[in-house]
Amino acid sequence: MKTMTRRPRIALCALTISCMIVSTLAPSFATQTSEQPQPEVRLVGTNLEWSALDRPTRLNVSGPSGTHATRVFEANEASSFDLLELGAPGLLEDGVYRFELRVLGLREESEEALASLLPAPSRGALSVAGGVARLEAEKLPGRANPTSGETSAGLHFITSEVLTDSNGSPRIHLNDTTADDDDWWIFADLPTDDDFSIFFESESGPTSYPFQITQDTNTSALVIEGSGTLSSADIGINTSTPAVGLHLAEPIPRLRFEDSTQPAIWQITADSLEFSIADVTNGRTSFRLDTAAPTNSLFIASSGNLGLGTSNPQGDLHIFGSSSDDVFSGVGPNLLTGPALNFGYAGSSFGLGSGFFNVRPAAGAVAPNPALYFATNNIERMVIDNVGHIGVDLDATPLDGFDPQHPIHAQKSGARLTAAGIWTNASSRSLKADIEPLGLTEATAALRGLEPVKYHYRIAPEDPQVGFIAEDVPDLVATPDRTTLAPTDIVGVLTRVVQSQQELLEELRQVVSAQARRIEALESSTDE
Repeated sequence: MKTMTRRPRIALCALTISCMIVSTLAPSFATQTSEQPQPEVRLVGTNLEWSALDRPTRLNVSGPSGTHATRVFEANEASSFDLLELGAPGLLEDGVYRFELRVLGLREESEEALASLLPAPSRGALSVAGGVARLEAEKLPGRANPTSGETSAGLHFITSEVLTDSNGSPRIHLNDTTADDDDWWIFADLPTDDDFSIFFESESGPTSYPFQITQDTNTSALVIEGSGTLSSADIGINTSTPAVGLHLAEPIPRLRFEDSTQPAIWQITADSLEFSIADVTNGRTSFRLDTAAPTNSLFIASSGNLGLGTSNPQGDLHIFGSSSDDVFSGVGPNLLTGPALNFGYAGSSFGLGSGFFNVRPAAGAVAPNPALYFATNNIERMVIDNVGHIGVDLDATPLDGFDPQHPIHAQKSGARLTAAGIWTNASSRSLKADIEPLGLTEATAALRGLEPVKYHYRIAPEDPQVGFIAEDVPDLVATPDRTTLAPTDIVGVLTRVVQSQQELLEELRQVVSAQARRIEALESSTDE
């Protein structure tokens, strides 16, 4: 018996399980034994032989050293198998050989129908001693075999009593004599410990104790409570009155998940303070839910929408709050005092139906920060700085932190709205090219081509206007799309014409002055 590894303590009554197994399974084996037909599989020398069948069949054979062979026989094919094919060098190895014969292609048939098509025994064991093979029930060497319930196929099953081994330990042996050679043992009170255990053993594979109950397991460590129907039952761990499908009762209930192939352990803990999911391997608690959290703190609808504070989320993310409350979300170290960016609904601060963005103060921030930036395609497009100035028409430098110096400040053109509310256009020589004087002739022609009209905008019929129609102005003052006008273009034309007229007036003034002097001279000479 291998040294067993302790498992979580679970209490059941070993004798009760043994009796249940005995009472449930024993009659079926007894019936099989009494109705087993006469064998038709023959052993001739080292050959297994049987009459040809009218169905395809498969034979599985295993030897005492773990060797294994599979053969498929077609319908009506002469059927035999030489045990020497398992690798024995001319002489059969002493030990137990197992075989199993199955019909192929009849999955829809019942077990009884399949059994009627096969020779008997369709599975069994061969014992070889001194190179001589015998077709008989299996007798495992070195083990105390039960004395009741033995079948012709070599299955040992206790039907009338719980047996003990030479050390006085009660045990039940379920011996599989097929090619798989899988044996199960039920032990109670072994000499090495006082555990109740179920042991799996294979001649050619690993052994294990998949089920163990230690002798110091407390009462109600495991309770299975039926609901009065065969469709459901409740399982209790450390409670005799399980209330749900799985009921775990401990001072601090924990459920651990461990990946045995990798160093990865996750643990669910539920106590009087919180429900949490922890990454034990890395020492982190990834998810925490306070016991005082209100209903619907987190709700995922069937649509996949996520609700915070609502069981009816109406978008991918729905943060619920009453219409007169401030309901905000945020990003940053401290959402209440800063640094942080807050955004949300401001029904309390700004009134019903209002929303907001707010960049909270940040100690050590340098102007224009704390600021609110707007970007597209990874490029800053607009900024509202720490004093409320708005920067627009930015120079497309990725996130350069432009600091506007006026209430509205266009970075590339330099146009701005002054603190006095006056809009000033950009007009620096550094912003212009191909500068040349405006000729009087073209300015006069453009001025003559301007046709002032009275009108009102359709959106504001109560506000009459005087001006020009963009589609009708001369090319000199038109914009490329002819849907807008630049007042400075028209002012430039007017200025050039007025300047020319002013020069003409100056010349006329000088002529008039000269004439006045001549007249005055003539009048003086006449008086003399």
